[in-house]
Amino acid sequence: MIPDGTWRKRVSLISIGFIIGAVLYLISRERYLLFHGLVEVFSVMVAFTVFAIGWNSSRFTKTSFFVFLGVAYLFVGFIELLHTFAYSGMGIFPEYDANLPTQLWIAARYMESFSLLGILYFRNKRFNANSVFAFYFLMTAILVALIFGGAFPVCYIEGVGLTPFKVVSEYVISLILIGSIALLIRHTEDFDVSFRNPLYASLFLAVAAELSFTLYVDVYGIANLVGHYFKLLSFIFIYITLVRGSLIDPYHNLFRNLEKSRQEETERAEKLAEINEDLEAFTSAISHDIKTPLMVIETNAELLDAKARDGDVKRILSDIQISSKHAVNLVNDLLRLSRISYQTLNLVPVDITQLAAKIIDELKVSDPSRQVIIKIHEGMTVICDKELVTIALHNLIHNSWKFTGNNEISEIEVGMRRDGEVPVIFVRDNGIGFGPDEASSIFQPFKRLDSAKKFQGTGIGLTIVQRIVNAHSGIIWTESTPGEGATFFFTLEGNSSAT
Repeated sequence: MIPDGTWRKRVSLISIGFIIGAVLYLISRERYLLFHGLVEVFSVMVAFTVFAIGWNSSRFTKTSFFVFLGVAYLFVGFIELLHTFAYSGMGIFPEYDANLPTQLWIAARYMESFSLLGILYFRNKRFNANSVFAFYFLMTAILVALIFGGAFPVCYIEGVGLTPFKVVSEYVISLILIGSIALLIRHTEDFDVSFRNPLYASLFLAVAAELSFTLYVDVYGIANLVGHYFKLLSFIFIYITLVRGSLIDPYHNLFRNLEKSRQEETERAEKLAEINEDLEAFTSAISHDIKTPLMVIETNAELLDAKARDGDVKRILSDIQISSKHAVNLVNDLLRLSRISYQTLNLVPVDITQLAAKIIDELKVSDPSRQVIIKIHEGMTVICDKELVTIALHNLIHNSWKFTGNNEISEIEVGMRRDGEVPVIFVRDNGIGFGPDEASSIFQPFKRLDSAKKFQGTGIGLTIVQRIVNAHSGIIWTESTPGEGATFFFTLEGNSSAT
């Protein structure tokens, strides 16, 4: 259904067209030469505008359709201009009679009809624009030379009228244009309806113009008048075809695609929010439905262990406690890992020095007998999500504490250095370390190094750390030597001004 605004616009354009047509008709009654000059000059202007638009549209289109069309109408317009200057009564070429403008007319029509047929036939091809221009320049030069040199067939004889060549040529040109219409119908799916319809209109009007020009005897006759009306309208619809196809529709398509992409992004965001809600509900259910039974098993095992007297029973109960604790830790790590993927970052300035000191103090309380040399750099502050970075630091420092457990004197350092403007946080220890061949797999989930298997762990800790760093658009890497310790480095984006 066509909107009211579009109808009003169309009615206005049709009304303006009728008014212009009526004015031109009145002018033709009194000053036919002026009428002819106005129609032809306007047609030439349209042709040159079609060239300007078509030539400059090459960067926006995948084929040479509009460039081909523009170049063709540039040279058709040039011959039309010569036709206007040569028309009877203009006095610009006094040595020639009415045959000259008729020859120029028929040459322009041949060029236009063959061009439209070729453009539609090669609609999906890509041609070099300069080569197309050179071809039309050469063909136009040959035609003009033949006409002014007297080698072109006679088209009009004073006092007699049109020659058989001219009449037959009009019918041939009409057949060529009808062939173009048939080609357009056959491959209609290759053309958008917005510029396919005005192209149809242009071709039908061109055929009507050619048939009108087969009927006149006097160059000032009514058939000539009607033919010029049809020809002018044909040029206007070619202009509409080009503007819609090379300018309006591409931009409409661009904005349509942008709007479609925006809507799709909104829908994806809404869908993602739903998925996150479902995932949050799932993780909560997992946390309750799995952790609770495991904690009940661990608690009951502790109660039984306190009452048991048999050594084998106590050993079994101890294994149950260890396994249940490991399972609880594994569930906790898996829940952390899943939440990182959809958790929104709350970026604030965070005191890394204070966080590291708190984690170390907790570890000392859990194992007060350890001899550990601790070094924590002062004044470390970064912009990050405090909750997530606390988890990352806890995992890294806990690993250092764990993997230095067999040392007589353990050393753990938490510090910061700068790579240019980017602060790099690191955790260094003198633990068991690992080789360069193992470094590539150390962040893979459930991947435990052979040297670390005798230490308790879930195999997810470093994966969690990597996910947290990635969530901050940072990077993490490691340097290590077997038996000499390891250093983990990581950056957090947006901290070039951190201290």
